[in-house]
Amino acid sequence: FICNMIRATFNFKYQQNVNNTTIATTNTLNTTPEDESMREKILRPLYELSTIPFNDIRQKQIECTLNILRLMGQNLNESWPLCLNIIGSIQREHTDILIRSAFQCLQLVVTDFLSMIRAEYLSLVINVVAKFGSQEQDLNISLTAVVLLWNISDYMFQNSEKLNEELKNGKKNDGNDNEILTIESIWMVLYSRLGHLSVDARPAVRKSACQTLFCTISS
Repeated sequence: FICNMIRATFNFKYQQNVNNTTIATTNTLNTTPEDESMREKILRPLYELSTIPFNDIRQKQIECTLNILRLMGQNLNESWPLCLNIIGSIQREHTDILIRSAFQCLQLVVTDFLSMIRAEYLSLVINVVAKFGSQEQDLNISLTAVVLLWNISDYMFQNSEKLNEELKNGKKNDGNDNEILTIESIWMVLYSRLGHLSVDARPAVRKSACQTLFCTISS
């Protein structure tokens, strides 16, 4: 018990230092390649807090992530995978408060920053949203997550040409022929996640997901 208390106290102090340093430093960075690299190095310790099992530590981590999104979400660029993985690191044993806080971050991402996220990261956004749709702590969050998936599908439909061109250009710049990412493959991820939610044990989630899946396919 004493060892657990000491470890929890150390983790909490460490987490506070990480949060303060992360917010103070990322807010001064711009969008140059050097700043992108520095932002990655600063956000990674925040991401690594996801492995800590204590809810209070994770709560502070999510609060820090929300502050980062509000301060400079428009400049995350290459750091979006780290940020999205922090938000999506929810577990069954996490508290309702933590789940709601993380979902608040996700809603901000989809409503305010979706158009600023590179096309190659859209599959990750979809997977994180679907994870909140599958969580069982809060039914309203699951239903709202399905709505977010519809918002993503609408965004992809409205911007399909731009996204496809961005994916092609990204492939040329990376020079990677082994992993071909197309707008069609992202659509398949969306259909797959909606299909999974369509057989959820909760009737309300099943109904909402089925309706969204049919509307997405028909559009």
